[in-house]
Amino acid sequence: MCFYNDDCGWVAQISDVQDGPSPCNSTCIECGGEIKEGAHRRHVFQQESECCVICDDAPDSDCERHDYGNIFEADICDSCCKILRAIYAVEADEGCPEHSRQPFYGELFDAISNDRDGRYTARAISMFPELAEILK
Repeated sequence: MCFYNDDCGWVAQISDVQDGPSPCNSTCIECGGEIKEGAHRRHVFQQESECCVICDDAPDSDCERHDYGNIFEADICDSCCKILRAIYAVEADEGCPEHSRQPFYGELFDAISNDRDGRYTARAISMFPELAEILK
């Protein structure tokens, strides 16, 4: 199906994605579930502009409050990360370009509900059998 995310409101110049243990309790942007402190999670940080859109971070600027445009920050639980990996694999098999193999952040379950032939669910369960209970 390929996820051509060309109609977004802004494009991040800075994008940092880190996987690892959560330093505190948080909520998964995909399923809304709780991510407990110490549990595996993916943390996403995106920032629209690398430099201040007002002063361009000029050293002699009198800019009182820097503006880096839109900022997005979210956590994704381990189960949703696994489902996203399965979707990526399906889209790769179908020849989608790398930048269009995943849905927008926060739209995972929309993508699954729009997958009428169940390819994403089937691949996720075949790759990660423990997901069968979640994806019923």
